[in-house]
Amino acid sequence: MFPPQPTDYQITHWASDPYARGSYSYNKVGSTPMMRDQLAARTDERVHFAGEATHRSSFATVHGAYLSGVRAAKEIAG
Repeated sequence: MFPPQPTDYQITHWASDPYARGSYSYNKVGSTPMMRDQLAARTDERVHFAGEATHRSSFATVHGAYLSGVRAAKEIAG
C-alpha cells in the first residue's frame, strides 16, 4: 500500500528573502545560554521578543521558534 499523495504544496523562498537570506542563529564560540535569555528578555513590560534565536536550547529550529512564541504569549497574558 502506498502513502497518500499530497493534496497541495507551498514553495518558500526563504533563502532568497532579502531580510532573512536563509539565515538562522548559531552559538558563537564562547557564547552561553544566558546570552539567549538576555536576547529574549522583555522590555518595559510592553515589548516581548520571540523567535528561534531567543530559545535557550532549541535555537536554529522551528520548534524553538514555536516554543519561544508560546513563552512570549504567556508573558503577555500574565
